[in-house]
Amino acid sequence: MVLSFFNGSYYCFQDKCGLFFWRSHGHDALWHMAVASISFTKFPFIMPTFSGAELIGYNYLLDILLLLLQRINISFLFAYFKLIPTVWFIIFTFLLMKLARKIESKKVFVSLLLFFMYFTGSFSYFFTLSKDRTIWGSSGLLFYFNETMILNLQFGLSLIPLTVILITILKKSYDRKNIFIISLMTFIIFGLKFYGGVVALLLLIPYLIIGAINKKKNVVIFGITLLLSSLLAIFLFYNPVNSLKNNSIFIFSPFTSVHHITENPNLFFMKKLTNYRYAQMTRMINIKLLLIEGFNLIIFLFFYLGVRFFGVIYLIVKLIKKKATNFDMSIVVALFGSIAITTLFIQKGEWTNIYQFFYYSVFLSTFYLAELANKLILSKKLIIKSLLIVFVLLAIPTTIDLFRTSFQFPGLTYLPQGELEALLVLKKQQPGIVFSPLYNKDVGQNMTLPKPLYAWGDTAYVSAFSGKQHYLSDIWMEQITGVNYQVRLDLVNKNNCRFLQDIDYIYYNNDFKIARSLFDCPNKLQFLWGNRTSTIYRVIK
Repeated sequence: MVLSFFNGSYYCFQDKCGLFFWRSHGHDALWHMAVASISFTKFPFIMPTFSGAELIGYNYLLDILLLLLQRINISFLFAYFKLIPTVWFIIFTFLLMKLARKIESKKVFVSLLLFFMYFTGSFSYFFTLSKDRTIWGSSGLLFYFNETMILNLQFGLSLIPLTVILITILKKSYDRKNIFIISLMTFIIFGLKFYGGVVALLLLIPYLIIGAINKKKNVVIFGITLLLSSLLAIFLFYNPVNSLKNNSIFIFSPFTSVHHITENPNLFFMKKLTNYRYAQMTRMINIKLLLIEGFNLIIFLFFYLGVRFFGVIYLIVKLIKKKATNFDMSIVVALFGSIAITTLFIQKGEWTNIYQFFYYSVFLSTFYLAELANKLILSKKLIIKSLLIVFVLLAIPTTIDLFRTSFQFPGLTYLPQGELEALLVLKKQQPGIVFSPLYNKDVGQNMTLPKPLYAWGDTAYVSAFSGKQHYLSDIWMEQITGVNYQVRLDLVNKNNCRFLQDIDYIYYNNDFKIARSLFDCPNKLQFLWGNRTSTIYRVIK
C-alpha cells in the first residue's frame, strides 16, 4: 500500500517541481487516468491514445470505478494512489485472515500466511550477491509479486474476488447463494483481469467435477450459471469478435517465456547449455531437448517463486502421499494450469504479458508455503523449527531492496508544474483531438532523475491531464489492444501534413518541439496558449 501512497503528489526537487511518480506508475496509472477521463464519453468506448479506434480487448472495470469516483468529486490521483490501495489492503487482509482460519485453525498459520503473502520476494538477490556482493538492485531483476499487487492495481483487486471464491469453495456447498457468489466473483475477476478470470475457471472446474461425482444438488445449475457469467464478462469487457479479427491473442511458443533465466548474463547464465539447446532445436523434438527445457523451467520456477518454490514442493508431496483435499485439487489445477499457460504461450503485442498468468501461481503457492512453515513451527524437533528462520531470512532480502528503492526520492519521473498548467488550459478547450511529439528515448538520455514524462517514456499523460483523445501516443498499449497504428506512425515520423487534417490541437513541452515543417502545411497552426514550459496550437481547418 505504501508503495503507491507518495505517487501523484506535488513535490520539488532542486529546480524540478510538479507531480512525481515512482516505478511504473508513471505509465500505468496515467493510462488508467486517460481511460477513465476519455474512453467512456462515447459508445462504443473509445481508445484514449488513438483517435478513431474503439477500446476493445481490454478489461476496463477498474476504470469505470475510477470514473464513478470522479463523478462524486474524488480526484483520480487521490483515488488511484491512496483511497483504492487503502481499501484494497484492508479488505484483502481481512479475507486472507478469514481464509487462513478455514484452512488451519491455528492462529500462527494466519500470521505466517500474512507474512509470506506481503513480504516474500524472489531469489533474484542471489544474482546480485554473486556478482556485486549486495542485495541492492535485486528487486528490479525479476518481477516482484508483492510490488505487482500495487503497481498492477487491477491484478491486486482481482485477488479479492479470487479469495472470496477460495473461501466459498471451502464451504463445500452448492446451494444457490454460493452459486451466485462464485459466478459474480468470476464476472468481476474477468472485468479486472482476463488472466485472473481464466485462473478462476481453472480453479472451479475441479470443484464442479467433484460435485458431479458426489452427485451434489445444483451442480448443473452451477455450471450453467458460471458459464453464462464468464461469457457475459468476456463479451462485455473484451469484445472477442473484434479482438480476434487479427488472429489469436496467444501464440503457441513452448518454453520461450522461461529461456531468459539461463540466457541473460545478469541471471542464471548458462552459455554452454543455451548453445546446446539451440543446436537441439534445429532437429526434431527429442529427449535431450525436453530435458533441457524441463531444467530451464525448474530454474525459472526456483528463482521467480523464491521460498514459495518449497511450498509447491510441499503441495506435490501432499499429492504423492494422497493427503491432498478436494480444495487442494482445485488449487493444483489452477496453479499448475497457469504455469503451463505461461510456459507454452506468448502474447501477441507484448509477449511478456503472458507472465500475468504466473502471478496467480505465485499467489496460490503462498498458501502452501504457509502450510509448510506451520508444519515446521509445530514440530517438536528444534532443528526442524529452525528451518522456519531460514525461510524467513531467504524470503525478505528482495523486499528490503524494494522498500529502499520505493522510498528513494525523487522517483523516476514527474509532470512539471508548467506542463500541468498547460494541460489544464487544454482541458478547458472545446472537444477535439490532440497531438504531441512521439516519445524519443534519445531525448532523455542525458537527463538526471526525475525526468519529465515526455522524456521518460511513451505514456498517455497528455490525454490523462487534458481530457482530450490523442492522435497517437502510448504505442505499447496500441500493440497490446491490437490497434493497427503503423500507417499513422509513418505519417507522423515523416511529418506528413495529412495528419493535421485529423487533429484539432498540438501540444508540446518547449524542450521537445514539433518539426518546423508542420508550420508550412495547408492546415495552419494558430498559437493558442503558452508558458515557459509548454505551448499549445490550434489547427485551422
